[in-house]
Amino acid sequence: MNRHLIARLAALAGLSLVAGAQAQQTITLFGLQYRVDRVDYFQNVSWPSPVFAGDTIRLFESEGVTWAGNNKLLLTADDMADIFIGNPDNWLVEVDVVSTNGRVTGLNYSRTVATIDTGAYDPNPGGITINQGASGLGAGGDAVIAGNAGALFGFGYRPGNFGQSIEFPTGSGCVAAAGQCNLPLAPFNTNAEDAAFVNGWGGRPDYFFVINQDLVALDESGVERWTTAGVRDSEFPVARGKPADASGPAIPAIPGGVAKGLAFARDTSKFPPALRRPNGVILVSFDRAYPALQAYDVDGTLLGTEFLSTSGTPLPPWRIDMSGCPASGQVSRPHIESIAIDPGRGRIFLVNQGAFASCNLIWVLTPCVADFDMNGVRDVSDIFAFLSSWFAGCAGQPGSGCNGSNADVDDNGVRDVSDIFAFLSAWFAGC
Repeated sequence: MNRHLIARLAALAGLSLVAGAQAQQTITLFGLQYRVDRVDYFQNVSWPSPVFAGDTIRLFESEGVTWAGNNKLLLTADDMADIFIGNPDNWLVEVDVVSTNGRVTGLNYSRTVATIDTGAYDPNPGGITINQGASGLGAGGDAVIAGNAGALFGFGYRPGNFGQSIEFPTGSGCVAAAGQCNLPLAPFNTNAEDAAFVNGWGGRPDYFFVINQDLVALDESGVERWTTAGVRDSEFPVARGKPADASGPAIPAIPGGVAKGLAFARDTSKFPPALRRPNGVILVSFDRAYPALQAYDVDGTLLGTEFLSTSGTPLPPWRIDMSGCPASGQVSRPHIESIAIDPGRGRIFLVNQGAFASCNLIWVLTPCVADFDMNGVRDVSDIFAFLSSWFAGCAGQPGSGCNGSNADVDDNGVRDVSDIFAFLSAWFAGC
């Protein structure tokens, strides 16, 4: 292909070789460039009070998120009764991700999955995951909440549970008492901050990976592996850094950083090549004491660290947009309380905890479509790579000769001419 053919394709797409779209915020994580969209979930997500007619409850200080498929997220909230007096204390709600012209522009409340009352049964929900396996707590697609009450808690989320407030035993291996279904983690873990379901690999069973904030090793939090049947398999420390060796340069530790968010990313062509592993990757986020992200393989080997400040310190300027937050104090720092990953598009959702109505932010990171060969640079080689993939028929499940690529750029499930227009539009606009 030469420049004349590229120009003809651009003309067909209604594009200019010299005029690009308005610059957008981007960030490079683990060698891959992402476009960044930001939404305020306090402003976006609200629902009618079940207690007082006419009152509205707004989501704030969310501590847990997971990708639920079909462009939906599940979000948790605790201590809601402190602000919305008389209402249930803890909530698990489903929201729709709203997009306009490919950009995430908001969230819409979809339904309440569970309300969790105060009192003896109060898991204080933090992180959340979905058990996609066939056994254990929440088996078959139900929701599993990590709480600082020293257990994982199950709630119904399977297809058909629409618009309900659910508090009942579900799945196998549950402790059914006082309307609850749980998997005890104590005495090993009495402060489970987040959890992620991971399908078994290499003959191993399915797991819940669980953050243990009480595991202290060189001032580090830890991640435990629990089978879905409730057996603690192993643990590994996080925030530990890595010395320079044959595998690459040194990776600094995160002094004082406390692990908060946890998400599992299966192997996908839309994830950073430097992190891709056949059995998937675990992403961990750290609190405002040292805002950062780390990636591990499923055996606990550190793959990389990304600090969320431009200088690699716990101080601004931040690499993500904190505008509108207080100029000083802890709320002004990124506090990525939880993470979710959309494996189909490679999007990463970073949820900031905020403080009541302030800084309740979700940053949505979408891989740069224009960097088709995923080498961190948008250049002409990306056009060649895309067209090679397109002519090879790579869409959905990549076929022979696709090398993990997918030419279905507009995500409509079909490789057609519209994908050429979509890719060229992204390429000429830049990331």
